[in-house]
Amino acid sequence: MNWEKSDIIAAVSAACAIAVFAFGIWQYRSSENWKRSEFVAAQIKEFNSDKINNAVLQMMDYDPAHVELFPEKTTPKDRYVDVKLPMLVKAVGQEKDFSDAEFRVRIFFEHFLTSLSRMNYFLTSGAIEPQELYADFAYPVELMTGTAREMKLKNTGDDIAPFAKAVHDYLTRWGAHSNHRRLSENCSADGWAMAPSASYRSSDMILANAIVARRQSRGDRRSIRGGVE
Repeated sequence: MNWEKSDIIAAVSAACAIAVFAFGIWQYRSSENWKRSEFVAAQIKEFNSDKINNAVLQMMDYDPAHVELFPEKTTPKDRYVDVKLPMLVKAVGQEKDFSDAEFRVRIFFEHFLTSLSRMNYFLTSGAIEPQELYADFAYPVELMTGTAREMKLKNTGDDIAPFAKAVHDYLTRWGAHSNHRRLSENCSADGWAMAPSASYRSSDMILANAIVARRQSRGDRRSIRGGVE
């Protein structure tokens, strides 16, 4: 085939245009991936930097947990409380007859659930993939669902079954089980890495998708404590 000079120039120009276009697409995707990674990291950092969330994580994992329940008080002795597992179970599993410390634990727990619901929203919308949260959230979710029971019994001797039941009962009472998804998986590494369509497996003890199961009004909070705010 005989190529005219003009044909060669046109071919080279077309090849260069394709290369520039392909590079632009690659650069755009790289930029989007980087922005996504920054977004995910920011959400996890915000969750972990929340003092209340950290306190709840300690209460779920340690017995007792020495946490700051009353930051508004002046002395460390009054600010910090040793929260034992039975206190956490009562605060989550019941709806009345709370001590001041138990009621504050309940408020902390509901704040924690609301923070989790934010992550669930991102999962449901596709802004975050389940596997991106596995490292930070799998263990807490396993504690709440009870799937970490054997491991906890073996390593610490603590039985988290009463706590997992209290969480389950709480979600049932406040109608949260109707929306369970994503963060309500079996919490295995495989489960968190599954495609969205396969990640809706449920059991009786799972977390809810949109847990804004705080009281619908301050009046509900007052009723929990027998009318005392």
